[in-house]
Amino acid sequence: MITRSKSPVRMLPWALFCMACATPPAPTGLAKEQLTQDFQVFRNAFEEGHPGLYRYSSKADMDHVFERASEALSGTMTLDQFYRVLSKVTAAVNCGHTRLLPTAEMTSRLEQSEFPFDVRVIDGRVYILHDYSTEDDRMKGSEVLSVNGHQIDQLLGAMLQSVEGDGRSATQRGYRLGHDGEFAGMLKLICEIHSPFQVKLRRSSGEVLVVGSVGMPLKILKNLAGRRYGPPPSPLRAATLTFMDEDRIGILTVYGFGGMAGLLTPLNRFFDNSFRQLSKRATKSLILDLRDHDGGQPELGEQVFSYLASEPFLYYKDLILNARSFSFFKYADSDKPIPGNLVKLGPDAKYHHTAHANWGIQQVRQPHFGGDIFMMLNGGSFSVTAELLAMAKSKTKAKLIGEESGGVFSGNTSGMKYDVKLPNSKIVLRVPVVAKYLAVDESKQPMDRGVIPDYPVHYSIGDLVSGMDKEMAVALELARKAH
Repeated sequence: MITRSKSPVRMLPWALFCMACATPPAPTGLAKEQLTQDFQVFRNAFEEGHPGLYRYSSKADMDHVFERASEALSGTMTLDQFYRVLSKVTAAVNCGHTRLLPTAEMTSRLEQSEFPFDVRVIDGRVYILHDYSTEDDRMKGSEVLSVNGHQIDQLLGAMLQSVEGDGRSATQRGYRLGHDGEFAGMLKLICEIHSPFQVKLRRSSGEVLVVGSVGMPLKILKNLAGRRYGPPPSPLRAATLTFMDEDRIGILTVYGFGGMAGLLTPLNRFFDNSFRQLSKRATKSLILDLRDHDGGQPELGEQVFSYLASEPFLYYKDLILNARSFSFFKYADSDKPIPGNLVKLGPDAKYHHTAHANWGIQQVRQPHFGGDIFMMLNGGSFSVTAELLAMAKSKTKAKLIGEESGGVFSGNTSGMKYDVKLPNSKIVLRVPVVAKYLAVDESKQPMDRGVIPDYPVHYSIGDLVSGMDKEMAVALELARKAH
């Protein structure tokens, strides 16, 4: 059985709101006029700055979403209540790079008591992958049926209305809820559930029981995760290359398109060296592992693709901005307009990011890899990673193995961004301002879905607990059959 090393619980900086508080102090209230002002800044930031606002929904539909949210602002509201209103709007934009960030006060208040279970969402159900409430990981593999008396399907439904994700990807929102503490955070902010927790579980044996547990401080939880499962991936080890079957199979694993690899080797140089090694060893099949990989620098994604392409190619079909400057600058982390030498105003009255390194015809790099290509992906394959997957599916004979990617086939809205701090609540809206459209073949698959694999792989919670690596097993079987 091929197994995969278990990932630790990763707590990203933007997800520090993912804690539940047992006895939180009363949140600060905001008057109706303060809420109205903040909401207008919030809406203007989207309508002025976000070039993908109507990418997956019509203007009429988004106007309806904004209007319903505005109508929900009645009387005095707490920060948490206002956050819940805004989160539904942010999620409705269907942009995984757009973020709604809690205030420093919210983060400080909420980080005191974390839900002590690492969960995974599978087929609309929630399972415990790691149990930090016990020393022996006793409840791992159990299905969560309810938390504090609230049925899990109701909780999950509320969360899915508030979590950001790209387009119509069938995997990204569930993946995000099952990683980086997102489920725990939404228990508090979206579902208003606090420690102590009463969790109704179904064990793999079928036994149903209720487990009581108090929340844990984030620092303690992270220490526990590190001791049990090791530290998170290091940016000094962003990629690895290994060989199997007397060099006939090469396995290039990329953890992030940024950082270093090998002996402090810049990643672009590491990729150059890797493809030279593949050529020197006459490797027949390349397995490219892009699972649980949320992106990085677009130039590095294009670099890897350039070794797989057989002829010069367009990477981006277009890169669009609404404007160079915006009225929300006075609330943003920067008031500097987009430099004029980076963009050109087109006949469509939009700006186009013509100075981007991936703009225009791109050349193939040598040595070209002409063997069989197998790429592994899942709901964590996002942003630049999904771009590379989409281009490979569109323009090469690569076989894709795993589950639908989190990032969408047509591209994403990312690149340059502004953090807009709402003047009264201090909640931050992160607005990406470059809409990226990949030069992919629209006949290959739906444009608004994640990249769809050729060989779908499905996991049960038992597979995850045991550390099985199903994608690698399929990839190796296909690679060996090819030769």
